[in-house]
Order: sequence, then C-alpha cells, then structure tokens
Amino acid sequence: MVNSDPNGDLFFAIPQIGFSNGKLSVGLEVGVGVPGVLSASATVGGGGGGFYWSVQGYAGGVYAGYGSSGAFMGFGYQYAGFNGGYIMELAVLA
Repeated sequence: MVNSDPNGDLFFAIPQIGFSNGKLSVGLEVGVGVPGVLSASATVGGGGGGFYWSVQGYAGGVYAGYGSSGAFMGFGYQYAGFNGGYIMELAVLA
C-alpha cells in the first residue's frame, strides 16, 4: 500500500521565523493533519537564543506540547498562512 499526499492535505512542513527579546530564530515544523484545524507536529530550530525543539498538538484553536523549555499550552488562530495567539509555559509540579 502506498500513501501519497500530492496536495499537502495531510503532511506539512512550515518554516518558522521568530523574534523575541532582541534575538532572531529560525526553525522548521513538520507534522500530520491540517494546520490550524487539527494536527500533531514537531519543531526544531535555533538562532541567537540557542537550540530549541518541541512536540505539540493543535485542535480547534487550542494547542499544548512539551519542548526544550518545558510544557506549554495556548490558544491561537491562523489566517492566510499567518499565525497569532498567546502561549504560556506550564510549571511542572514535583
């Protein structure tokens, strides 16, 4: 059985560019699903702030995951290829 995705409807790769606290970072997110609707993905990148990675899930405007900075969750939107939203890091209870 062969599985293909010629229209990019199930598998995706999205370049990431960020600017925070005066530092530029670039990365790549790859995943399965429909970005901005329902998906699971992994992200790696680096820049002035060092190396980072994360795995996350997204469903209906809410996302959560775990990465090099710990657990996180947030809400956001996607329109015409642009993303916006709010993210917060979660404290891990010991």
